Amino acid sequence: MGGEGGSDALAAEVPAPRSAIYFDGLTNRRHAVALRFGATLDIAEDGIDIASWPYDDLRMVDGGPGTLRLKSGSALPLARLEVFDPAAQRQITEHARFLKGEGGGPAHTGRIVAWSLAAVVSIFVVVVYGMPLAADRLTPLIPLSFDRHLGAMTDNQVRVIFGGRTCTNAQGRAAFSKLVETVRQASHLDVRCRPKS
Repeated sequence: MGGEGGSDALAAEVPAPRSAIYFDGLTNRRHAVALRFGATLDIAEDGIDIASWPYDDLRMVDGGPGTLRLKSGSALPLARLEVFDPAAQRQITEHARFLKGEGGGPAHTGRIVAWSLAAVVSIFVVVVYGMPLAADRLTPLIPLSFDRHLGAMTDNQVRVIFGGRTCTNAQGRAAFSKLVETVRQASHLDVRCRPKS
């Protein structure tokens, strides 16, 4: 009798296997499997474990009515498990914390937010500090002939945009001369602006 009592205790500790269909992600063959719920979700075929999926890696995917269809982040991308038994579905739902989330839970979401903020800050730093610093270093290296060529191209584009109209009155010329002089003094260049012929 004592031996039978020990067998009953052992059977109570190990939940009865649950039936399901497993696709290994390598072939389209359907594997009739049993599920065991321990530290991980163990998938067994003919009494031999063929896969072990951590509960936190389990995600739901679209399945038929009454079917819980799962994938695992730690398995092959096409590996799937279809669970039909309602009791097994309940156990999986109780164990898998991130079952309905695609991303991998709060820690994964936190990493995405942190990296996004870091990207925004790095872009801001490059625009505010990096570009002016690079411009200061590169400006003396640009030949004056290229600078004049670039200015002529810009002048042509501006004339096209504004229809070739130019400001010829005294106030316009005075404002332009003041602007050119301010830019020349700020850049410490001893180059006079030559009017376009």
